[in-house]
Amino acid sequence: MDLQALAGVARQQQQAAAPRAGGLRARRRALRRVEARERRASSAQASFRLQAQQTNRSGRGRTEDHILPVSSGAKRSAVKGKGAWKRWTPDAILRGGFSPGSMSSRSAAGQMEGASASGVMSARLLVAECIEQGQKDYASKLQRQLHHDGDGPLDFAVLNMMFDETELELDMGSEGEAAWSVLASHSQITFCSQGQVVDFDAVRAPCVLPTKKAATMWPVLGAGVGGLWPGVTSVDAEMRAVLITCDAGPANIKLLKHLCACLPDSVGLIPTLCAQHRNGNVIERATKLLGILPGCFAVSKTMIQGSWMRTIGKRVQEVLAARLIVMEEDPEGLQEEWARSRVAARALLDLVILNAPQGEDDQPARGFATAVSDFMTFFPGPWKGPPVCSCAGDVLAG
Repeated sequence: MDLQALAGVARQQQQAAAPRAGGLRARRRALRRVEARERRASSAQASFRLQAQQTNRSGRGRTEDHILPVSSGAKRSAVKGKGAWKRWTPDAILRGGFSPGSMSSRSAAGQMEGASASGVMSARLLVAECIEQGQKDYASKLQRQLHHDGDGPLDFAVLNMMFDETELELDMGSEGEAAWSVLASHSQITFCSQGQVVDFDAVRAPCVLPTKKAATMWPVLGAGVGGLWPGVTSVDAEMRAVLITCDAGPANIKLLKHLCACLPDSVGLIPTLCAQHRNGNVIERATKLLGILPGCFAVSKTMIQGSWMRTIGKRVQEVLAARLIVMEEDPEGLQEEWARSRVAARALLDLVILNAPQGEDDQPARGFATAVSDFMTFFPGPWKGPPVCSCAGDVLAG
C-alpha cells in the first residue's frame, strides 16, 4: 500500500474518532454539572438542617406541631394519647421556665408560637419545683456519701443564712396592686468529713408575707432546703452551728430569740446584725420626732400597703354593720350643704380615676370606674359625721 493510501486511512480514522471524543467531553461536562448541583443541594440541605435544629432548640415551637422538619424527607412521628397534641416540648418548657424574671408572662408567651401567659406561668412553676426537688435530693445524697466515706459523724456542719424583708408593689390578684412585704433569703450549708470541706448553696424562693412579723417569717425561713428548722439539728456532726445575717428590725430580733430558744445547747448560734439598717432605724426615729415628713406622705405610705388595705376593709365592714344610717331623703336645712359636699366628693374621685390603672386606649379600667360610680351611688356625701346613706330605695333594691 502506498503512502497516499495510508494517509487516507489515517484521516478516515481521525474523522470517525472525532465524534466519539466530542460526545465523551460533553458527557463529562454534563456529569460535572450534575455533581455541582448535587453539592449545592447537599450544602443547602445541611444549612437548612442546622437552622431547623437551632430553631427547634430555641424553644419557640411550643408543641410537636410547631417543630420544623430537619429535611424534606423527614416524617413527623405520630402523637399518641388523649390531649398529647398540645403537650409542650422540653425546649419550650425550659424557655418559658427560665424567661427573665423582669419579663411578664404575657411578654414571654409572645416569643413562643401558640403560648399563653398561663402556660408560661405553669412552666416557671414546674422548673422551680424541679430545681427545689433536685437540690433536696442532692443534699440528702451528699450527707449519705459523706457519712459513708467518713464511717461516722461529720466533723462539723454549718448553716449560713442571710435574709431581708422589703416592700414591693405587687398585683396579688383579688387583693389588687399594692405594696407587700417580700421576704428573700439565701443559705449556704457547709459539711466537713475527714478534712474534706463541701459547700452547698441552696436556692430559696422569695415569699410574700401578709405582715412583717416573727410569726409569719418563721415558717418561711424554716421550710425547705437550707431552712432554719430543723436545719443542722438533724445532721449527725460533732460540731454544729448556725450563722445568720439580717437587719436589726424588731421582728428579726424576736425571730432570733425564738430560734435561740429552739436550738439545743450543742448547736451554736452566731447572729450578725447589719449596721446600715441600724443607722436607717435611727434616722427614721429622728425624722418622726422632728416631724419633718408631712402628713400626706404618711397617709400615702400607709394606704399603699396591701396588708393595711385588707385590715381597713374588714374594719369598714364592721363599722358599716354597726353604725350605718339609711335615710329616705336628705334632712331639712342640710340639702344645700350636702349638695356642695357631693360636688367636692365627685371632683376628688375624678382625680383618683385619672391615676387609676389604665385599660385599653389609655382610658381608666372599666372595673375601677364602675367601682367608683357604685361608691358614689351608695355614699354620695357628705363625708363627715356618722356614715349616712340617703338613697334607701337603691340600697334596699340591691
